[in-house]
Amino acid sequence: MKKFFVTIFVLLLVGVLGYSCYRVLNMNTPSLNTQELTEEKNLPKEDEPYENETTLTSNFAADEEEKEVDLKYDQYITANGFTGASDHVYYTRNGVLYHFVISSESTTKLAEGVVKIENDLDGMRAYKGKDFKLIQEDEYVIYVN
Repeated sequence: MKKFFVTIFVLLLVGVLGYSCYRVLNMNTPSLNTQELTEEKNLPKEDEPYENETTLTSNFAADEEEKEVDLKYDQYITANGFTGASDHVYYTRNGVLYHFVISSESTTKLAEGVVKIENDLDGMRAYKGKDFKLIQEDEYVIYVN
């Protein structure tokens, strides 16, 4: 009888630990909200005003060839300070801050109401305007009033 209770206790303990590990591991997967941030509705519209246009080149493409992408922007900064940083571009367009990865051509909307961006030592400063709204955190960006 004692073996029966010990077996049940061990099975319950393994089940609880297994479930806890499952929950912790799934906390790091992107949520639907994060995936929605890269959807087309959050990207700049083609008819949205911009001040400048440039062609960006990435050597980080999967097919080992240079990848060229046209970028329409008001201000932009290429990241620095970490491996592969040159593949990451932060830009504003019509007061909205975006993070663009050249090699994958993925864009994430970070904030609205940004009036100016500039390089910082190992990051970037984004200056908040009066209608500032944070959409998604990015550890590379420091927001300044």
